[in-house]
Amino acid sequence: MLPATAPTARRVRPLIAALMAIAMIACGGASSDAPGQLGTTQQPSTPSGPAPSTVITVNPSVKYQTMTGWEATAEAGQNDVASYPAYRAQLLDLAVNTLGINRLRVEVKSGAENPVDTWAEEQSGALSAADWRCQRYATINDNADPMVINPAGFHFSELDATMNRLVLPMKALVEARGEHLYLNVEYVAFARQCSNTPYAHFNNPPEYAEFVLATYQHLRSTFNITPDSWEVILEPDNTGGLWDGGMIGRAIVAAGDRLKAAGFTPHFVAPSTMSMTSAASYIDSMMAVPGAQQYVKELSYHRYAGVSNDALAAIVTRANKYGLQTSMLEHIGSDYQDLYTDLTAGQNSAWQQYTLGYPGSDGGGAYFVVGSGDSPTVTMGSRTSYLMEYFRYVRAGAVRVGTSGGTDAAAPVAFINTNGGFVVVTKTTGAVTFRINGLPAGTYGVSYTSATASGSQLPSVTATTGNGVDVTMPAAGVITVYHQS
Repeated sequence: MLPATAPTARRVRPLIAALMAIAMIACGGASSDAPGQLGTTQQPSTPSGPAPSTVITVNPSVKYQTMTGWEATAEAGQNDVASYPAYRAQLLDLAVNTLGINRLRVEVKSGAENPVDTWAEEQSGALSAADWRCQRYATINDNADPMVINPAGFHFSELDATMNRLVLPMKALVEARGEHLYLNVEYVAFARQCSNTPYAHFNNPPEYAEFVLATYQHLRSTFNITPDSWEVILEPDNTGGLWDGGMIGRAIVAAGDRLKAAGFTPHFVAPSTMSMTSAASYIDSMMAVPGAQQYVKELSYHRYAGVSNDALAAIVTRANKYGLQTSMLEHIGSDYQDLYTDLTAGQNSAWQQYTLGYPGSDGGGAYFVVGSGDSPTVTMGSRTSYLMEYFRYVRAGAVRVGTSGGTDAAAPVAFINTNGGFVVVTKTTGAVTFRINGLPAGTYGVSYTSATASGSQLPSVTATTGNGVDVTMPAAGVITVYHQS
């Protein structure tokens, strides 16, 4: 989310649209490890002559994080753009089979607990968009007993619309690839966006836990889907004092116990602070709550404020202390430079820029931007093709392994996918030739993205036992060497 100077404006539709644009970048490629098809197959080559001055060595005995997915927020205009049905198939196919998105953040607003279905009223025109802006977080208790769920006190119509119009079609595409769409449901409660907004969950872990269980049960009964994780609260440091680290910890304990008693396996993602620097103190406070540690799976943060190497190191120190994963789960405008830092220094297992796609201008708030008219085209955002070199070839379950010999001019990160295929993604500051040692014998595809190329395929290279492969990157950007056969 945007910094606290405009704490909730990003949630308003006009600004979402203003953050995105049409980027004239084509995409394409192919690999046994990658989604979709790009370019054409070319004859492999083997290195000849002296080794380049830069030699990168992959060390599979040194292991780091395991990837859970490349995330997008499930926002593509599905509930408010008339032309969405016309571009949905194209957008979702590009997201899954070209870019490689395999994890979705699906938001559920605190105002779903309300005797009035305010979203349905807004959709029908009975409630103005301005009024709904305040009502969407208005949380009115279903009854006086948090241990008894009154179904009439909850309305999940907005969540259902997103599930039917976006999540389920995308799930089918991911599963057609033999993969799993990771579903991360996130609770959103900017209740102080408007004055006098009721908020029954404030400092009330049992009522929060009831809301979480009601959502899980609704998703299971309606769609036969159970979330892979629950993100406790979106940007607690941007809620006007409603949430602190202790509150997060108490909410985790209450909700975790309630889910477990109902037969679910709780996995919580937190604290998801707007400020990277704030994350450490929130983590300390929430993990100090007795019983919280057992339910936390992932330590998350955003990049809107307080970004520094020290702040990132503090998060990793805590993740290592508790044996948890880390994730950067929102930053409008983040690019492959941020991604590289978060994968290496931050040891991220999941990463998100922001929304899946939206009509408008290219502000780095969407992976894809949608054109105008009744049959709009969908194109990659200006940063997306660079991210694709990572997302596309490094799949869920991949393990990051060690590398040595990298330089500022050629900075690598290496993974082994679940099928045993090695992937080395290298960001470069200019044209450079380098050698990669330590790859198992086989044929490797080479894809690169620069200012003038998007997912372009170079001739394949062959690694033989004891010999590396030479790779030439024509310009600054990102180049990927991925196992083919």
